Amino acid sequence: MNLTIENGDRIALIGDNGSGKTTLLDIIAKKASPDRGNVNYNPSIKSALLPQVITFTDENRSILDTMLYDLNISTQTARNRLASFLFFGDEVFDSVKTLSGGERSRLKLCELMAADINLLMLDEPTNHLD
Repeated sequence: MNLTIENGDRIALIGDNGSGKTTLLDIIAKKASPDRGNVNYNPSIKSALLPQVITFTDENRSILDTMLYDLNISTQTARNRLASFLFFGDEVFDSVKTLSGGERSRLKLCELMAADINLLMLDEPTNHLD
């Protein structure tokens, strides 16, 4: 495969289960190495991957505490970011382990979007839609 991704490109990987879509995304996200060949990155690329299986450092933490600990931001900044991803009021004190699949995806995406990224990869983004 020879692929160049340019600024502003939107790409969809479509294929059967087990065809390597997740593996390719993991290689692009530098979470796996290719079996052969190499991957060249522009030094300005700052990527993030929303994986199929969403995990958090400590699932016993509240939604708010997850943002505070994982991103090292102020409470007000965390509340503002969470509200923009539809986490409001006392809901932010709910434990991460109680979240539905869609809520987990929204929280992880909220964390990823707080980073200074310019390449966002979504692996099976329509899984667990609420």
